[in-house]
Amino acid sequence: DLVRSRGLGDVYKRQDYVRFNNCLKSWLSTTNLSNRNEKDLQLDFFQNCLKIYDQHIDNRLKYTDGFKGIIFKALFDRLMPDFCLVDNYNSHVKSLSSGLDLEFLPLHIVSVLELKTKLKYSDVGQLLHYLGIILDYSPSSRSFILGAITDFRDIRFAMVRRSTDDDDQFKYEASLQAFQDENEYLSHYLTMFFTADRSKFGFCRLEPLPDNIRIDNRLLGIGANSMVF
Repeated sequence: DLVRSRGLGDVYKRQDYVRFNNCLKSWLSTTNLSNRNEKDLQLDFFQNCLKIYDQHIDNRLKYTDGFKGIIFKALFDRLMPDFCLVDNYNSHVKSLSSGLDLEFLPLHIVSVLELKTKLKYSDVGQLLHYLGIILDYSPSSRSFILGAITDFRDIRFAMVRRSTDDDDQFKYEASLQAFQDENEYLSHYLTMFFTADRSKFGFCRLEPLPDNIRIDNRLLGIGANSMVF
């Protein structure tokens, strides 16, 4: 119901859906999920499924293992999400001149995907924590953020949204475990995560930064709603 209420299953490019779904099913059929190290599994999925689907996917999906960018570390502190779906638009130009990982500014993060070797109920709370951080530092025009977590046997979606009465108050929701047709449920909704319109994750692209702005690489501090350079 959570996924359907956000229309995630309704807006996607059919061609992209079919191509990704085929890549996912092929990878799942040839991958032994048992007794795998979590990082090894994540890297295998990134290289042998996602990169097969789109060799340039790392421009919009960031695998964060070992990443030490200034903004990324300041935003998430000691905990780090596994994958961040980003909309970098013109920030890569600013990033080249500043040396900053501007793709991890909250206003550029579309969603978060967590991969586990064995999904536990408590893991959804970790996903909600990441989503809450991103929404907290996002412009108030963003009313919600939707993310996903999976162990390739089950998949859960989670959402954090601003209260309609108070922008500073958040509400947390999560989907339930699938009880039937688990394989089709997984492949369909994991495919949807990568092919759905980004507005379905609550993301709205802001106007690009003016050409004459240059960003220095000194982080001055983090406030309630912004990071200051």
